Amino acid sequence: MSNSSIFLYFLVVISFLLYVCIKINRRKYLFSIFNIGVYIYFFSIVISPIFFYYNESWLALRISSACSMWDYLNESMCINLIGFLFFILFLLLFEFKSHSPTFLINYSERYNRYISDLSINLFFIVFVILFVYICLLFCHGFPLFNLKRTFYLNTGISPVYLFVNQGIYLFSLYYGIRFVLYKKNLFFCLLGFFCLIMQGNRGVWLLGVLFPLLVIYIYQIYFKKSHNVAFTQYKLISKKVTKKIFFLVPFFVIMGIFTQFVRKGAYDVSIIMFFHELVFGNTFSDIRDGAFILSGFDNEYDFFLMGKTYLSALISFIPSSFSDFRYTWSWGRFTTGLFNFQNHFGLRGGNSLEAYLNFSWLAVIIVSFFQAIIISKLELVFYTVFILKKYRFLGKEIFIYYILLKFYSCLSSSSASYDIYSTIFILLMLRITTKLLKFSFRYRLCYWKRLCKNVV
Repeated sequence: MSNSSIFLYFLVVISFLLYVCIKINRRKYLFSIFNIGVYIYFFSIVISPIFFYYNESWLALRISSACSMWDYLNESMCINLIGFLFFILFLLLFEFKSHSPTFLINYSERYNRYISDLSINLFFIVFVILFVYICLLFCHGFPLFNLKRTFYLNTGISPVYLFVNQGIYLFSLYYGIRFVLYKKNLFFCLLGFFCLIMQGNRGVWLLGVLFPLLVIYIYQIYFKKSHNVAFTQYKLISKKVTKKIFFLVPFFVIMGIFTQFVRKGAYDVSIIMFFHELVFGNTFSDIRDGAFILSGFDNEYDFFLMGKTYLSALISFIPSSFSDFRYTWSWGRFTTGLFNFQNHFGLRGGNSLEAYLNFSWLAVIIVSFFQAIIISKLELVFYTVFILKKYRFLGKEIFIYYILLKFYSCLSSSSASYDIYSTIFILLMLRITTKLLKFSFRYRLCYWKRLCKNVV
């Protein structure tokens, strides 16, 4: 590491530990359904880069000598460490001094009345049927097993398939919450899990659905009557909850790596292979990928992108087959296009790299600022709803919170912008369907009333 990287490294570690201590002291919890990405990213920029100075880490990117990438690796670390440092500082500023997010909670609760359970069930069934149909017709099986997870890339079916996957993910999360809190919708919950696993995207079903559900389940058990608990007992309960969730982390890491091997068709896996994938593979490779992107960027460009990838994200509702601009400047295709990679989803590069390549250092700080605002608001929602139990969580509120969480992801990588449009469109369709169902019910009710009067 360079001297500047080492200095920033220790600043980030100290600031993050300070944030953790303050959070435990003031909020009495550490993990929520919204912040697992923050802890994973901390691991990715503090622990994983230690191994990127070895040759084995670069073999997946067709580079045999790690030392040839050290300068870019140090640059990637500096960019992302500065971004994360400002993110933590802004979190300390906003999360613990803000008032209860009454407006956000009230709006999400009001949304419960706008969508009926019947409309959700109907759309979920349609999405599942479409998912199975697309997989069997275009992939000749499920993407998890037949080594064709990228079968839809650069095809006309791509926007439809991504839209269907987004709907299945949203409804699976909703059904899971309903089952954990109220023991309802078990069949739909399991059906959604099956579809998510068959997609082959480990982050979606592990971190996007399973982890939040386990967190809610654990908090539901230990914080049933938190407002009546004495402070000393409350502190003891929070320690138990944190320990239980912390010990779940290795399970999720193992499952994620195992899914990676299944996607490759490798089922005879040893402990050494697990360890090699953990430290040298693509699971926590943000900083390494960022260094690789910087090397390709330096070879191709001598100027900043000036917002081209963000503009491409804003019009992501337009299929890339209809727009040369979208095809060229979407973040995933831009990063793979630097190296002529084919059938690849794209390289991540860390939470701050896209902002840096577009507008330099000022954008890194601005992006960190907005990311901190979003996470602080969501953490306040979690604290108010699940710890203090001031509001009842019915499940549909998660749709609104998910949009905010996707905005956070989109600031890290604009590739997530299509998910935001998909989610908003799904919610609009649910609202319209609910209105139509209510109108149809009222019409039939009036018809039968008139019929009964005529008979009488």
